[in-house]
Amino acid sequence: MISEIALSKGYTSFWEEFFPWLARYSQTINKDLSTRLYAPLSLSDEPQHRSINNIIAFTHYKNLCVDKAFVFKKSVVKAKQVASKFPRNSLSSYRLTPINLKIIMFQVDKLLYYYGEGTIVFPSFPGCGVLSNCIGDIIKGNKLIEVKAGERGIIMSDLKQLIIYCALNWLNKINPYQIEEVELFNPRQGLRWTLNLRIFLNTISDFSLEELFDNMGKYLSDMSNEIVLDIS
Repeated sequence: MISEIALSKGYTSFWEEFFPWLARYSQTINKDLSTRLYAPLSLSDEPQHRSINNIIAFTHYKNLCVDKAFVFKKSVVKAKQVASKFPRNSLSSYRLTPINLKIIMFQVDKLLYYYGEGTIVFPSFPGCGVLSNCIGDIIKGNKLIEVKAGERGIIMSDLKQLIIYCALNWLNKINPYQIEEVELFNPRQGLRWTLNLRIFLNTISDFSLEELFDNMGKYLSDMSNEIVLDIS
């Protein structure tokens, strides 16, 4: 089995065949199509600890969506448990310094402001073929939102990740989410990109939504069958 991260960062021939203009579009987003909602965070954390701060921020945001009085320390404990599962996590050297705390709470405040009401946090998408079950970030109304809190612009794998989740959701015939828009949000940078799903796919491919997602399902199923044949 593979993860959506592996699929989004590899399998170049598939992506180039069905989404030939994706690379160019990702470059255009950073130049012209994203919106600056507010000034970027002026504080900077240590690169090796940035992902930990991001995990703590999103964990606390998720908990506050359920319970507005959720204790921050409990979110930190849970987030560290999540971070411990990642290789080279730098937890042994991490400290919740005043700067790290300010960076975390800055992100939490922005996430709550834009996505604090009527949201589904960590929506799940059933796997298909060789692709494992996946967990997204946020669904608000009919919009799927991925949060990318790095000190970088939008990259092609971010867009691929959204496409994968939407494809799995469309292939799921048992109570799928109603996703009509996709969005990327960077709470550190104050950047947001939003687009209707069908318009997005029409911009990066000659195929319709239905054709694209059917082909993705077939591709993932064929990969699964090849693995079974190799084992047998």
